[in-house]
Amino acid sequence: MIYFRFISSGDTKNLQTVKQPPDAKFRLLTFCSSVIISAIFAASADAKGYALQGGDTLALSVVGAPELQSIMTIDIDGNITAPLVGSIPVVGQTLEQVTIALRDALSEVSYTAISGAELMTLQILPSSVMLSLESYRPIYVDGDILSPGAFDFAPGLTARRAVALAGGYGMARLLAGDPAPQLLTLQGDRQRLEIERAAIEVRAERMRAELVEDEINEISTIGSPRDMAPAEFAGTEKLRLSTGLKLEKEAAEHYDVAVAMTRQQISTLQERLRTEAEGVTADTTDFDRLLEGQNRGAVSTARLADARRTLLFSTTRELQTKSELDRAEMELEVLGHARDQGKIERRAIRLGELSEAILSLEAVKAELSSVERRIVYLRSAVLDPDTASDVEVLITRSDGRRKPLRPNEDAMLAPGDLVSVRLKLPVFDN
Repeated sequence: MIYFRFISSGDTKNLQTVKQPPDAKFRLLTFCSSVIISAIFAASADAKGYALQGGDTLALSVVGAPELQSIMTIDIDGNITAPLVGSIPVVGQTLEQVTIALRDALSEVSYTAISGAELMTLQILPSSVMLSLESYRPIYVDGDILSPGAFDFAPGLTARRAVALAGGYGMARLLAGDPAPQLLTLQGDRQRLEIERAAIEVRAERMRAELVEDEINEISTIGSPRDMAPAEFAGTEKLRLSTGLKLEKEAAEHYDVAVAMTRQQISTLQERLRTEAEGVTADTTDFDRLLEGQNRGAVSTARLADARRTLLFSTTRELQTKSELDRAEMELEVLGHARDQGKIERRAIRLGELSEAILSLEAVKAELSSVERRIVYLRSAVLDPDTASDVEVLITRSDGRRKPLRPNEDAMLAPGDLVSVRLKLPVFDN
């Protein structure tokens, strides 16, 4: 069996594996790890050959390192953010290709962990890194159905099953009874969805502006008139953008001032250190001269003692100055790291918020489209269940390709597909 040899004090050059006879605890750990790995491989079998796309979610696990487990969603740029290695492009690649790339990346880094009271530096073996497809990008169903929207994708999902998940064909519910109160309700729903759509679009524009840290261009876009977006909301988002960018600018200026002051302090300490080093050299020369004079009997013991105290004092000041210089240089390095880390974290948060806003916008558009069609049906269709038997189903792939289905025909779906359902009904003049 292969064990890690952990090297403390941060030394990773001597990190290696050694062979030792397994004990009962290790055999149990090996068995559990095998079960976990087998489960991951089984869950990933259906994803073999599948090209990953935005919205898919991956699960990372490292045998023996539970702190590195992570659920990673592919963002709008086609990247995932993995522990220790950061952003990795994955869109268009298979799960196997991403697993190999992630194993290579993780095997090149080391990390520290605490075991009891000991700080250990660990290195990851490629074979211990497991990556599985946690969930696919959702599919969308809209049109003449009861519950349009986004639904979780699973391998083997067909267009008919997707329609069933969405509640089935909804024309019977739309046209049953007196259409007048239903029409009023649907008109209210449409107005609500239009306002919600406009609000999400304004919010998404503000998020994009924050990502590029551009106030002038994006504020002019957010301030443009929108028929259904409340002016107060648009103004609030505009103010939120301006305030956020101002706060970030002030934070950056604060870091710049702190860095400049620290660099000035370092320069002063370096100059002082040079002066004190010259003083130590002079005091050492003076002490050596007096010591030689005492050996000849020309210098008193009291005079030599004064020279020794002076040398000790100058040497102590030199050491204190050197310590202050080291501390200031460390502070400068910490300031630079904190500034860069803050930018990375803010960008990651904004990307996540923008991705959620885009998905919400697509769901609202699908629901709005369905509401508008139902209003048309209520106004122009006659309640006749027999006429609802002619159904048109159109599958729109994530790459834009379309596949119409003939009556009684079914088709396998892929992540990101849009299933549009339309019931052909006779239309009469109002």
